[in-house]
Amino acid sequence: MRRIIALGDSFVVGDLDDFGPGHNYNPDFPPTHGMGYTERETYLRYNVSFVSLISKQLNYELVNIATRGSGNYRQLDNLMEFISNNTLTPDDIILYGICTTTRDRRSIFIDDSMPHHQQPGACIKNATGQQDADVELYDLFYILSILNQISTTYNVRIIKFNIFDNTLDNFKDSKFIYKTNDFIGQEFKTNTLVDILNDTFGILSNEGKKPYHIHLKIDKDYEKFYTWNKHPSILGHQKLAEWFLRNIDFKK
Repeated sequence: MRRIIALGDSFVVGDLDDFGPGHNYNPDFPPTHGMGYTERETYLRYNVSFVSLISKQLNYELVNIATRGSGNYRQLDNLMEFISNNTLTPDDIILYGICTTTRDRRSIFIDDSMPHHQQPGACIKNATGQQDADVELYDLFYILSILNQISTTYNVRIIKFNIFDNTLDNFKDSKFIYKTNDFIGQEFKTNTLVDILNDTFGILSNEGKKPYHIHLKIDKDYEKFYTWNKHPSILGHQKLAEWFLRNIDFKK
């Protein structure tokens, strides 16, 4: 049986905003429904998430190792464990959700006591005390480069997609070339899971960078596709799965 390995953040976990530490529980949806935290998370990963619906439709095995609130480097480490354990095969299909790059080096707290030469270069504060705005652009380039190298070296297909924002929205003139195989909608600014849910995928837009998902303003007609905290709802995950199955050839 072929296998899908899914990586990303809460959108890929299938988080319905009804469970877990740090959440404001939805009073209309008790946090456990008789399940413990770990059991509930596992249920969402393998029964609610759009990647689980895709794998069931294709009759593929699923390994969902997405992590709530994750950044990209964490997900790359998770993927590298398959290589380290010699369990990655050419028959695998990797669905890699690109997390917001604000969670990568942008989120690093620069300790002024850290020796200058040990600080990540693009994270060093400039003369105005601000971090270099290009750090997210650099991180995206590094992440895509690593994924390309893994795909080539281990002859494995990696299908990449933006989750709820597009790093390139902030950069009109990029000096880097981001052309890469199997990056869904890389020719569009509107190429996120949110755009699929809102029927704006591939539509010309002059909007700037999308807000963090909890701050999204959702048209009334599309509210059914979201939870109270702006994650995909059960209907939202069904819509995402149907879109992927219509537009992505998983058999090749």
